[in-house]
Amino acid sequence: MRCQVLKFTLLRRFCYSMSGDFIFIILCVLVGAGITVQAAVNASLAKSTGLPSFATLMSFLLGLLPIFIYYTIESKGFSHGNYSNLRWHQFLGGFLGAAYVFVIILSIPKLGAATVLSATIAGQVILGVIMDHYGWLDVTVIPASLGRIVGVMLIVGGAILIKVF
Repeated sequence: MRCQVLKFTLLRRFCYSMSGDFIFIILCVLVGAGITVQAAVNASLAKSTGLPSFATLMSFLLGLLPIFIYYTIESKGFSHGNYSNLRWHQFLGGFLGAAYVFVIILSIPKLGAATVLSATIAGQVILGVIMDHYGWLDVTVIPASLGRIVGVMLIVGGAILIKVF
């Protein structure tokens, strides 16, 4: 009986946490799958040219056009947006994105896509839980509960299993 109550409670909590967020979770899963393809394509481009820096450059240059078009539409031709209260750390995204792409390009030929991506996901989730807990960089504060910590440990364990086996 206790086991059934626990199952129902976990299922109810899962369903409640998914309500309203389902489409965003699906989009994140799809983008995550796209990152796997991006990583492999970029590593292949680096191998073909012998220049990991060229693959990184192409990744950002070719991504610039759709982002520029979206920004132009969203800002209504550069006329909307409040740029007066920006802080220096808000510009680190481009640097960190370039570092991510470059390290992925260098690592995939040595470790394989699954190991590289599971290690990066583990790093993202570890820091994500810490950032949520403390509200760093303006993220919503979500305490690091036992369930979240166990989830992080499972992801890290999964990354280790992917590397070992």
